[in-house]
Amino acid sequence: MDKEIRDLIYQTVDKTISQSDFDRLQNAMLEDAEVQKEYLRAVNVFDILADPTAIRTDTSKVETPKPTFGLHRVVGIQRTIAKAAMVVAATLLVTLTLQSYTGSRDKVAVVLPAQSVTNQKVEFDHGLAQIIQRIDCVLDTEKWGVRAPEKFHPGESVAISKGLLVVEFNSGVVVTLEGPADLEIQTSNSCYLHSGRLSAIAPDDAFGFEIITPSTRVVDHGSEFGVKVDASGNTEVHMFAGDAELMPTRRTANRGRMLTATSSPAPESVTLGSLSAARVMSKRTTPNESWMEWITADHTSFVQVPNGHNKAFSPASVTNLPTPENLILWFEASQGVQRDSRSRVISWDNLASTISDKHQTNTAAWQVTPDERPLWKPNTYPILSHPRGWPSLQFEGRKGREFLVTSPIEFGDDFTVFAVCSMRGGKSGALLSLQSQTKIRLTQSGDSPKINVSATTTKDSAESTFQRHLIKSEAQLPEMLVLCAVQYSYEKDTFELYIDGRIQGTGTPLAGSTEKRSHVIGTNGSLSKLFYTGNIAEIAVYDHMLDQDAFSKATESFIQKYELSLR
Repeated sequence: MDKEIRDLIYQTVDKTISQSDFDRLQNAMLEDAEVQKEYLRAVNVFDILADPTAIRTDTSKVETPKPTFGLHRVVGIQRTIAKAAMVVAATLLVTLTLQSYTGSRDKVAVVLPAQSVTNQKVEFDHGLAQIIQRIDCVLDTEKWGVRAPEKFHPGESVAISKGLLVVEFNSGVVVTLEGPADLEIQTSNSCYLHSGRLSAIAPDDAFGFEIITPSTRVVDHGSEFGVKVDASGNTEVHMFAGDAELMPTRRTANRGRMLTATSSPAPESVTLGSLSAARVMSKRTTPNESWMEWITADHTSFVQVPNGHNKAFSPASVTNLPTPENLILWFEASQGVQRDSRSRVISWDNLASTISDKHQTNTAAWQVTPDERPLWKPNTYPILSHPRGWPSLQFEGRKGREFLVTSPIEFGDDFTVFAVCSMRGGKSGALLSLQSQTKIRLTQSGDSPKINVSATTTKDSAESTFQRHLIKSEAQLPEMLVLCAVQYSYEKDTFELYIDGRIQGTGTPLAGSTEKRSHVIGTNGSLSKLFYTGNIAEIAVYDHMLDQDAFSKATESFIQKYELSLR
């Protein structure tokens, strides 16, 4: 067989073949059965080399593995050629020289059973990768009512139009995909990013994890990094920690050879160290143009999911609250705020998930849409004794339509809420919306800054009854930080609103079952109106109503921390 044709087959397997070369290979396959056989040999051996422990051959009965519904097994070029190759699969006895893969002069043969290739039973025990978290994520297949699997096998792709998708490979590498993006799973230690961006955290024992793009290959050496690919195939790689090897794909290197019209050595590679970055263009326009260029690393252009690095912290060093292990929500503006390049808030870590065993994973409040992110401000509302003020998140009401949504967290009809916030006069909006069967909403109101709290519920019965109880505060608030608190218990018949430790009013609590729902900071539950105007420095929610002693201690801790008694 022509060596050039064999090289085109290998380019097809590693997804680096050009459209013109693909057309040549397809014509060759239609004309020559030996080319079809060679392609099928390469595909089978590539799968075995990719993950030899995941494949189990059983010829006792005929069974063709069912494709995973809703996902394409192999996209584009590979699918078309595979159909042609199956013409000769029924009589195939495969032996393949692995010299091109191993670099050895010895021939290594892989012998398959004499039966038809279609008579093999190929099982993938656990898949190569699985979804471990979704954040406001929409998969493209789900738009058409197709449910995507949680685990992926070789050649399966996942495309998302918005949100974040966290995928963990069997090698231990965790990849966060940011929509819109298209990622193909190749092996338990490699993937192909067709478009979009991702960040990856690779443990030391996953040495050699590889991300392929249309223009480059990134081989990890145990690090944290981000990769983004634009519509033209141009690639940027940003290192956050550790180092990785960067090399051009064969297509990128071959374009350089065509420009110089001379044969050149094997594609060079470079090592990216911590806090370095590079760009690789899919096309080069001049012979002397390098295949890559150094750029400034920017970790803020990538979204990263909290990975538990902040587990060891002292709650008292943040705010000295009683029984912090009973908190279900705890957000503080100096802790765990992930920001983009405009200092807009991508995520706000829920500190409660780092100190309580009730949370199986780290949780946070998120905003994946850049235009709807609140602004993080390092210094707000200074006073003489604290001239730098305190960090807070700033919300611009209906003008900005900014809000955050938490990971799903269980919430019932017995709790205590604290919120350190400020609000502007003449505005209406929801500071915090707790979503369960009973919905609790802290809002600002009217011409003068005031805080209200409402409880609404719909009871299931022959005639559904909508109930709502509202408590309006009496205090007209200054446009500076204040402490709002709510004590709520259906069992104890308590519904109370406090401002800076002083009770403002009482209401009738409503019954509701415990539900695991997302909760909203900065607007109402429908995310469509009542956008908050003001700043939020801290929010704490307990999983039960505090007794009077604990409530007083928590109130005093907030007042002392933010020096509210001086205002």
